[in-house]
Amino acid sequence: EPAAPAAALLQERDVLLSVGGQPIGGGGTIHFRRRERIAFPYATSRLCPGDGVQIEVLRRGEVHRRTLELAWPLPLVPMHPPQPPAY
Repeated sequence: EPAAPAAALLQERDVLLSVGGQPIGGGGTIHFRRRERIAFPYATSRLCPGDGVQIEVLRRGEVHRRTLELAWPLPLVPMHPPQPPAY
């Protein structure tokens, strides 16, 4: 998504290997509890905008480590019109 905070760090064909120090499995999951896994966005859902999270990305055969600063994504459509509807 072009308005997402990660858009500046990620490129096409990048493979996200870990988020917050937790390796991402083939199904896009991370370890959650004993013998349980959960979708990897859970790792960032507990953080606040402005927090940084470490990510590992495989790009063209090389592993890159980056810090992603979380932010609210910009809305693609304004959430509130500047004026009330005219009806």
